[in-house]
Amino acid sequence: MAASVNRPVEAVGKVYKQQKLCNTSVTIPRYKYFDISQGLFLTAYLEQQLKPGSFEQHTVNYLIDRAGLSSFDAAFHNDKTGDPAYSPGVTLKIIFSCYSRGIITGRPIEYACKTNIIVKAFARGAESGYDTITRFISGQAEAVKDLFPRRRPRVTRRGSSGENCSP
Repeated sequence: MAASVNRPVEAVGKVYKQQKLCNTSVTIPRYKYFDISQGLFLTAYLEQQLKPGSFEQHTVNYLIDRAGLSSFDAAFHNDKTGDPAYSPGVTLKIIFSCYSRGIITGRPIEYACKTNIIVKAFARGAESGYDTITRFISGQAEAVKDLFPRRRPRVTRRGSSGENCSP
């Protein structure tokens, strides 16, 4: 038996040995290694992530940008000291966007601010912490309720506003 020559070959993240026996070589193809669980650095323009006509652009941006947010100003007392606060409009956009996806608690919303490009676009690139989000949700509940007028009950052809009536 002839002497074998060993040379490492990388294929799919593992090192194999290439053996040469009697002037016959057995080769193993090499492929680029990739791991789909690994994060990527991507260039993203946040403004381009909110497509015209999408739910986010049309509904969330439309509602918040046209709402009067002055009722939220009284809750912030950091005009001279303290860290600048996130705008109530930005925070509301984050919360409504997450709520529309079924994300309703602080830590998952914080995770969405870090990983979901649409939520990150609403946050204008900031990564709001869960404590900031939960404090806003619990402390500003009345201001959010007052922000949008209550819906009037739907009146049917019969003149009643009951839920079981047909149109």
